[in-house]
Amino acid sequence: FGEALDEVLRLIDRAYLPWSQDVLSAADLGALKVRDAEGKRLRAALDAARLRWAEGLGTDLILVARLRPPLRLADTQGGAGDATGPRALVLGQRQEVFAWSPWTQRYRQLTSEEGRVLAAARSRDGRRIAYVTAEKLVLGADGLTALRGVAVSELDLGTLASLGHGAIEGDALRVEILGVGTGFAYRVVQGPDKIETLGLGEGGLRPRNVPRHARAVVTLTGHGVLDTEQSAPLDERCGGSARVVQPKIGGPMGGPPTIIVTGARRGSVNVTIGGPHGAGLTGLPIP
Repeated sequence: FGEALDEVLRLIDRAYLPWSQDVLSAADLGALKVRDAEGKRLRAALDAARLRWAEGLGTDLILVARLRPPLRLADTQGGAGDATGPRALVLGQRQEVFAWSPWTQRYRQLTSEEGRVLAAARSRDGRRIAYVTAEKLVLGADGLTALRGVAVSELDLGTLASLGHGAIEGDALRVEILGVGTGFAYRVVQGPDKIETLGLGEGGLRPRNVPRHARAVVTLTGHGVLDTEQSAPLDERCGGSARVVQPKIGGPMGGPPTIIVTGARRGSVNVTIGGPHGAGLTGLPIP
């Protein structure tokens, strides 16, 4: 048990995410987690590693990036459900939320949601993030696309502690993340006459009243995140900005969007974020 714990601690120290999630979900480590001495050491190590992993996130750029090529849903282009009803396709976007440091150019993974993250937003004060996950894409007989198995979550960037999680019942045609003060609300469109504004609280999502001027900072549909032509400033101490660049027409499969980071100082070199699979400041299109 001691040797097993030492190996687990090395993994957590190397990268709190995704290894902490793998450790917590691994059935093979069940005996280790319930033992008094080893279990106590493991829980203490996870808490310490989480806080170390969160250090400096306040100055990092937050983005959604793909770890591997996504499962392409080519027949969604103009496709629809058959005469028997809508078709539900499993989403395999392989996307998570990451942080990128303009100082060290280091990446840190912030979520471990089996690649189901479709959209993310940062709060106005920069201290928390909200993100949306979904399990399936639904093709309706009317040609409309909807998302099924949708859930929203919020994280504290100072500690990576969960600030809430809630599932949306039924299919969603549109999910908007609204900026409300230093937090978030969620406008969910499930039909022409079924629109709700929700907030995260104890026990999940609950109806919430928001100011009329509250605007959507991210809009998610069955086609992915809309309005991907975005930009964001970097930490004011280093200056510069990040912007989403769309692929050139005629590229291989259109090519995924990437993020270009431009430094404020003369002679600074632009940095491209996204690799071969793509990245966006709030999310990516569903291919």
